[in-house]
Amino acid sequence: MKKNWTLIVTLTVTLLLLAAGVARAGGWAVLTLEEMPDHVTAGEPFVIGFAIRQHGKTPTTGLQPQITAVDPQSNKPVKFTAQETADPGHYTATLLLPHTGDWSWEIDGFGSHPLPPLTVQAPPVTAPRLPANAALGLLLLTVTAVVGTAVALIAWTRQRTNRRLGLAAGLFAVGLMGLAGWLWASSPVSAQSEPTAVFASMPPGAALFVAKGCITCHQHSGVSFSAGLSLSIGPDLSRYKGSPDYLRLWLHDPASVKPETVMPNLGLSSDEIETLIQFLTAPE
Repeated sequence: MKKNWTLIVTLTVTLLLLAAGVARAGGWAVLTLEEMPDHVTAGEPFVIGFAIRQHGKTPTTGLQPQITAVDPQSNKPVKFTAQETADPGHYTATLLLPHTGDWSWEIDGFGSHPLPPLTVQAPPVTAPRLPANAALGLLLLTVTAVVGTAVALIAWTRQRTNRRLGLAAGLFAVGLMGLAGWLWASSPVSAQSEPTAVFASMPPGAALFVAKGCITCHQHSGVSFSAGLSLSIGPDLSRYKGSPDYLRLWLHDPASVKPETVMPNLGLSSDEIETLIQFLTAPE
């Protein structure tokens, strides 16, 4: 009797595991990042948009994807929630990352989707246009000119000559120029270096290969970041030898080249297409 119960429990567990495996096999999706900002600055909010397609084709609606980013300084996670837009299967979220560095992050929406590290740069540094001594000199010039103008006007009221009136007008003009110069010198100016690329820690083509969701269906030896994430549904693209012209047409609209294809149109820009072509056709 004991053996029968053991057999029943074993079969039950096996069937449950098989059912879970089948459900998992049928529950995959491709996540494609849409437009990303040119750069990400610490402490400044920015918006990301992405699409989720079940089995790479069907827009997945009704989700509230969770975005988790890990602070490179404290190693603590920061979480955000994305909202669905009016376009089915498309989502947006506003992120704010407080510190500089390379933030690892992923989007959990119909499965977990790790993405290339986000490189966050420091905010612009502000500095005065002129040294403090120069600005102080302009201020003293302005004050002196204003006082001189007042004295010249008093003198003019006692003896109204054109010479004294001209002196008052000249001192007033000097005061105005000094004030304008002081205001200009005191206003801060941003001393920002060239913006850092959003995915600076990865080659642009490899980062796009992951961010656009290509890694979900294809493998590529040049993308070590997402090793093991590919479902290998499509061909391995590590040694792609096709024509760049053909690849350009394919990436622009796969269905126009092969109507029965399961690959979706990812809405790639011309620059993104060229970056992917360079990555896929680069010699090993």
